[in-house]
Amino acid sequence: MTMLSEPRRDRFERIRQAALESAVQHKTFVRSLERLTRFHQRSLSESKCRCAFITGETGAGKSTLIEYYATQYPREARLNVDYSPVVCVRAPGRSTVKGLGNAILMKLGGPSQMSWSDFEITNQVVKLIRAMDVQLLIIDEVQDLLEWKRNSSLFPTLVANFVQAIIDATAVGVVLVGLPNIEEIASQERQLASRTGAYIRIAGLRPTNPAERADFKLLMKAIEQEASLPFYSPLDTQLVALRIQMASAGYIGEARRLVRFAINNAEDEGSTLVRAQDFSAALRNMTPGNFRRVDPFRMPDTDLIAWIETDPKKAMKDAGPLWTE
Repeated sequence: MTMLSEPRRDRFERIRQAALESAVQHKTFVRSLERLTRFHQRSLSESKCRCAFITGETGAGKSTLIEYYATQYPREARLNVDYSPVVCVRAPGRSTVKGLGNAILMKLGGPSQMSWSDFEITNQVVKLIRAMDVQLLIIDEVQDLLEWKRNSSLFPTLVANFVQAIIDATAVGVVLVGLPNIEEIASQERQLASRTGAYIRIAGLRPTNPAERADFKLLMKAIEQEASLPFYSPLDTQLVALRIQMASAGYIGEARRLVRFAINNAEDEGSTLVRAQDFSAALRNMTPGNFRRVDPFRMPDTDLIAWIETDPKKAMKDAGPLWTE
């Protein structure tokens, strides 16, 4: 096994410290970042650790995690070709494996080549990955590939074969990011499954867990600092944060969206303050069709606590996004 050089070890440690020192990053984020960092570290030296999955529901913070990680490895200009240790690309919606290959090609700085065969595109991607000394290729929104071809049982296998071809030809680490269903890609290809070194599953922050409730309050404080209007009570106040946490199922992206909708509603009403009724309106606006979600912003404090303590899991389903049901 190849040992990592000291400068490379220092880089991994600096990334970890940067996350720990940031007031906005919560413990779940830091743990996920540490696991991604360890995978990256192992992928450089272990041939059986070259693929990873980062999964979670919408708003879990997957994209935030990989975008933050990629910024720690900026592209560096060279005389002939840039050095790009971490490349992050979004899988194109309603596309084929060829479309994915082209998206990677363009991200690496090459021209789109849709007239080429899959084999030719893969070869060009391999050449650029080698030339640019790419260590980690991160592909986001992978479910967009699978959902378009959901009637084809062969498509996950095609994606798995493409990823496996990249790994075999370059020894680069590949991270697939998306909804939980993308993990079926590994089950379609034994070789890829044997090369998978990490499954990083990001869940919402649970209001029943004191540490995660504290993390959520910290994040609400950070979100409030970015807001354009003041709130009827600070967002990190215990019961205000708890109401938002229940309505968002503890998912940060969903919580940000709820706060944004509440601010928009207050501005539309000409209010200089974001009120509890603005959060109620935001909850309705975020739920297409019939409004079936329980509204924690209309509950008295005592009823809110009793509702959560009686059956926390059911309360989360009743108040949270539709995909938690």
